[in-house]
Amino acid sequence: MVLLANLSVAQNFEFNFSYSKFHYDSSSIFLETYYSFGQSTLTLIEEDGIKKYKAILHLKIKDVAKNTVFLDKDWLIEYPVADVQNGEQDILGTLGIVLPEGQYTLEATGTDFQNKDLTTNYSFKVKSKTLELNQAIVFSDIQFASDISKSQNTESLFYKNTFEVIPNPLNVFSEKKPVLFYYMEIYNFAKANDSNNYKLEKKLFNSRNELVKNENKTLKINSSTVEVGRINLSTLPSGKYTYSLSLVSAENKEITKSEKKFFFVNPSVVDSAQVLVYNTSFLTSEFGIMEEQEVSDHFAEIRHIATNEERSQFKNIDSLNAKRKFLFGFWFKRDSNPDTQIIEELEEYKKRVKYVNKNFKTLGKKGIDTDRGRVYLQFGKPDQIERFTSESEIKPYVIWYYHGIEGGVTFTFADITGYGNFELMTSNKRGEVIDENWENRIKIAH
Repeated sequence: MVLLANLSVAQNFEFNFSYSKFHYDSSSIFLETYYSFGQSTLTLIEEDGIKKYKAILHLKIKDVAKNTVFLDKDWLIEYPVADVQNGEQDILGTLGIVLPEGQYTLEATGTDFQNKDLTTNYSFKVKSKTLELNQAIVFSDIQFASDISKSQNTESLFYKNTFEVIPNPLNVFSEKKPVLFYYMEIYNFAKANDSNNYKLEKKLFNSRNELVKNENKTLKINSSTVEVGRINLSTLPSGKYTYSLSLVSAENKEITKSEKKFFFVNPSVVDSAQVLVYNTSFLTSEFGIMEEQEVSDHFAEIRHIATNEERSQFKNIDSLNAKRKFLFGFWFKRDSNPDTQIIEELEEYKKRVKYVNKNFKTLGKKGIDTDRGRVYLQFGKPDQIERFTSESEIKPYVIWYYHGIEGGVTFTFADITGYGNFELMTSNKRGEVIDENWENRIKIAH
């Protein structure tokens, strides 16, 4: 499962979402979804004398091949304050969906019930592949959890196969809670050869694909098998890791494998190799020799994709070298492939900047300073563009379509002044300007 295909987050609102796939029957899988709301970021309300938190969870699943909507539904989530012991803890939940075999897109949106501007959206591509009755041994997805314990509480929302599995929808662990728990199911194990000895290999890799933990155990033949365990991460530095579970035969042949990525935040442990790579990369990068004006120009180009915190940080930096390091760090942490010499995201963004400055510049304005330039830099090339430039009663306008964002969004720009500066009139993208009267604004007065 690859996370973060698209992510749109309202400031100071915490909603996390993830999923795991398990076997259901010969034609479907069981998609188990996990969600959490940051209690302290929800609006506390009172109804009938009871204080509670309320949120809306919306799931939309589309069948890619059939171009149809499989599921489009809201769930009202309510939590009485008395049910929550700690005001800082997350409010957890899970929903299971039986999904026929196929290719899907899944959108999950969490929204504060009282304040609809507080919302977060996740998008995923989900492949549902069922098991054949005569298929070899296979693994389910790995589910990461904040805790797993033996339980007889079958009424628990998180009970399954004699365990209570408390999900971690964010797949992030920290030095305060450095123990990662995991759960996985093994199918078709009863069909294995009894004379064969199977070994379960457990491996943990860092972002440089270096093996940092390794252990194994022998598995006994059984009709259905559940694998649970824990990993103490406290000695590891902050970073992105991959946990891998492999079933290996007596002949050392890999039978099946499942792996999953997670993040660990541990400021107490310094990764000396990463520090060396970082410092060496900075000194040899274009940022290490930038002049003051070049630094200012580059930040002007990236301000549209910087977070509020990053913009504030840069504003408060007063030395040239610190600004250089900030810009290098800005792109270093966005590098999805640190094994290469270049930062691919930076090179792609440079192309966007070049494009918008060439195609969207107007009198007195660089392309990056226009509305179209800003949207292009943030979201890339539109999937579709409609142009309306020859109407006698209205001013020229264009509509940009992005099909892969929030289920499909549009941006409408119009040349109000007549000088080629197409201003953003309205958009249905969360957080953007909405003007239901925009069509009247572009009418030509007679």
